[in-house]
Amino acid sequence: MSQNNIVHIHFLEENPNRELLISRKLWKEFGLNRRNYYIQFGHRIIVSKVIPIDGNESEIYLSSILIKELMIPFPCQLRAHFDNGTLRIGPLVGILMADSSHIQLFEYLLSTLKNEPISIFLFTPQVINWSKKNVTGTFLETTTDGSKKWLECQVPFPNVVYNRIYGRENEQKEIFSVFKKNINLYTSAKMFNSSFFNKDMVYQQLNSDPEIMKHIPDTCLAPSVSDIQDFLNRYQEIFLKPVTGSFGYGIFKVSSQNGTGFLCQYREDSQEVFRIYISLDDLADHHFKDGLLSTYLLQQAIDLACVDEQTFDFRIHLNKDGYNKWQPTAMVPFLKNKNELTTHSGKYTSRDVLKEVFCERSIELTNQVKDEAIYAVTAMESSLNQLIGEVGIDIGIDKNGHIWIFEINSKPSHMITISERLMNEYQHSTRCLSEFFQYLAGYRMKYGDGSAASPDAN
Repeated sequence: MSQNNIVHIHFLEENPNRELLISRKLWKEFGLNRRNYYIQFGHRIIVSKVIPIDGNESEIYLSSILIKELMIPFPCQLRAHFDNGTLRIGPLVGILMADSSHIQLFEYLLSTLKNEPISIFLFTPQVINWSKKNVTGTFLETTTDGSKKWLECQVPFPNVVYNRIYGRENEQKEIFSVFKKNINLYTSAKMFNSSFFNKDMVYQQLNSDPEIMKHIPDTCLAPSVSDIQDFLNRYQEIFLKPVTGSFGYGIFKVSSQNGTGFLCQYREDSQEVFRIYISLDDLADHHFKDGLLSTYLLQQAIDLACVDEQTFDFRIHLNKDGYNKWQPTAMVPFLKNKNELTTHSGKYTSRDVLKEVFCERSIELTNQVKDEAIYAVTAMESSLNQLIGEVGIDIGIDKNGHIWIFEINSKPSHMITISERLMNEYQHSTRCLSEFFQYLAGYRMKYGDGSAASPDAN
């Protein structure tokens, strides 16, 4: 039989024997009936004597030999699953970073996950021993006085890898290419969000679905100067966006000035720059030399709805849950003045913005935005050859209430929800992350267990 329980792992460091002590409650639930079983933690599997002890709680005690051989770093709360003669304890989860300089970015995430039934650490491609399937993991420990400190521990290669490598340039380095090759060659680990999305790839994937295309601005890949002119003949303003860009870098907004030239707006050294060009050829010669336009996409500008004389759009954060289903975990409004290229989060919630602008339609539009986000990422996921567990989607609403999808990002920032105002959204997101870790490691959720998507969840 197969069982899946949340268990408390205890250390018996004074016990020198090769044995695992298990409460009689778990012994019965797992249907154990003999003394020796395989025990697995991450990619480490050993054989051990299993002994039942009195107790009505879900508890497991490890001797000093098992602690060392299984490489479990701390006593903790985990899941235990028994099937086909193997007792699996986990999941063991590794967050992949480019280098240790990013370690502080994850302190808040790991602190939030500390009470979840997972063992989670940070690591880089440089600290892996592929032949032994070991890794030097960096764990966040909370001491008895409430302070936090980082500890390095040797652990087995994890069940699940959460790719949080920042920067496309880091992802393109040879060491990461080798990592992606070796994880498939040497391990059975599941890695999700294995690469950044390019804007042209996202557009091509979504372009094949007629339902989604109604929500995609008119777009041209690798445009020519004549394509730009054609778009300006049809639309008041256009955007030129780098297909590998992020954070608003490299974006140009161009508008025709009634036959007197073309106004080009862009950012340079964190400043907004406005420049008039007599012709589009002059504009292209100045900003897009050596065929640089081939790395851009051309897109119509949408006349977005406004609040307080500022246009707004939304970042929708979606996470997979413990049932492998998409959940909208945050919907954060971003505002900008009409003469700005980049947005900023403000004092408003999404409910405030939509109620202010669309009144009685606000609830309907909120649900539509979330539904379109889920539909879009589901459609894109089905055509991609990678596992996805988390995305950020930029969505706008025009003055007529029509929904527009601007971008889908595979490495959404958690920083937008780390605030007192959005704490519920952040906790929902991290709870879904924890459940998805457990799902990928083979620990299936059960309805009614208080999970993020459970009918009993808050």
